[in-house]
Amino acid sequence: SELLKMKGDAGKGKLVFEKNCVLCHQVGDKGVNFGPNLSDVGLRLRREQILQSILDPNAMIDKKYLGVLLQTRKGQFLTGFIEAEANGLVMLRQQGGKLNPVQAASIALKIPQKKTFMPLGLEKAMTTDEFLGLVEYLVGRKEKPGPAATAK
Repeated sequence: SELLKMKGDAGKGKLVFEKNCVLCHQVGDKGVNFGPNLSDVGLRLRREQILQSILDPNAMIDKKYLGVLLQTRKGQFLTGFIEAEANGLVMLRQQGGKLNPVQAASIALKIPQKKTFMPLGLEKAMTTDEFLGLVEYLVGRKEKPGPAATAK
């Protein structure tokens, strides 16, 4: 509740985002299509929800971002998000944004995960000013992602 009363510098927050968050998230055309696209996060979430999502990424997870662990019949393990299932293929979005088509018939086990891929404790790698700046930057993201951003 103390952090909610404090304001950050969105310019500093943008630098924090570009250094840390673009590995899994996109804003506009910057970043990787793995976690939720944050171009419009300021329209979807209130300040306190954005703050909570960073401090406790497992508190509110969109079901499409709950991961899955796949084990193939050959014993290979794959993790990611199931983006689509059709025509005997499971399209698995993996870290780094790679879309990996997996033959459904080759999957021996599909184990849903109950947690997000976003690691806990990210705020510990930031100063309070950086953290508040990141929150301020994200609160200001109010542009709907274009089709190119979601198709990557």
